[in-house]
Amino acid sequence: KEGIEHTKNNLLKTFEKYGIEVVETESFDPNFHDAVMSENSEHHEDGEIIEVLQKGYKYKERLLRPAMVKICKK
Repeated sequence: KEGIEHTKNNLLKTFEKYGIEVVETESFDPNFHDAVMSENSEHHEDGEIIEVLQKGYKYKERLLRPAMVKICKK
């Protein structure tokens, strides 16, 4: 378990060193998020991100991989 954590931390440090960032998932943006699922929810607004299924990454302003998310659909 410690080896996996160490490898993960080294990978994240390398990403940071070269300017690769995780895509923010505070609000849905079709330019940075790929909505692969939708679900009704009384606790979320329409179009709000409920769950992040896979993190997305960007290099400066260039999208490397969109975040796969589940959104609320009323």
